[in-house]
Amino acid sequence: MKRSYFKTGKIVGNETWSDGSKHRFVMFHRKVSDIVNSITDANLTILEMHEPLDMKNKIKDPTVYPEDLVRLIGPTIIFKTKKI
Repeated sequence: MKRSYFKTGKIVGNETWSDGSKHRFVMFHRKVSDIVNSITDANLTILEMHEPLDMKNKIKDPTVYPEDLVRLIGPTIIFKTKKI
């Protein structure tokens, strides 16, 4: 890990893929508590939460992300909510 989980906000970076091509990316990191608090602030109730580990759709190139690291990080959180 290169960045603390607790440091939130916009991340702008560059990466070089295994084919040598360079790519710029922009993403927004949020803690799970930030997401849950946003849901409750919107007057929604969380009915279910899922963290599927779908290895077939994860990055397969070990030069980008080593497989042992990929297996430790959940790629997606899905919330089923209901308006209060």
